[in-house]
Amino acid sequence: MVQLPEDYRVQIASYGYKDDRIDAAILPYAISLEGVLYLFTKKDEQRDFHEFTGLRIRGHLSTLQYDTVVTTRQLMKAYNPINGQPFREAYVERDKTITLHKILHLRTGALVPFTHQNLVRLCADDAKIAKALLEVDPKEKDLLLRALQLYDDRHPLTLPLR
Repeated sequence: MVQLPEDYRVQIASYGYKDDRIDAAILPYAISLEGVLYLFTKKDEQRDFHEFTGLRIRGHLSTLQYDTVVTTRQLMKAYNPINGQPFREAYVERDKTITLHKILHLRTGALVPFTHQNLVRLCADDAKIAKALLEVDPKEKDLLLRALQLYDDRHPLTLPLR
């Protein structure tokens, strides 16, 4: 197990279940280490490890951020240097790493992208925060995170869920 607290990531090699009755092909949903919840994000078949991402803001609405690799297809052309016309073209696959920001609604288990529109929708039951979010510029990520923290402070998550 490799724990990377600065990235909120945990990588576990050869993940398995102690109970033989559980099918080993079932992927885990989440794990908890030292009271911090880590959600399953990917399984690397080549290196045989599972990667989990920790919740950055924890509460009724929690946030997480992780990197993923996306394969894109780009059209590449080769040009004739004399006349400038393309003489060959083909699609080339390129791997691109992108960072995903998500909001986890702990009551429902919904995992949605961290966008201004989704945050307004999730905070709709608190009129003051929803009104403030409508006035905030969607590009102000710090203010959106602050609004989410205020929402979590005003609406604490209690266990068992009621």
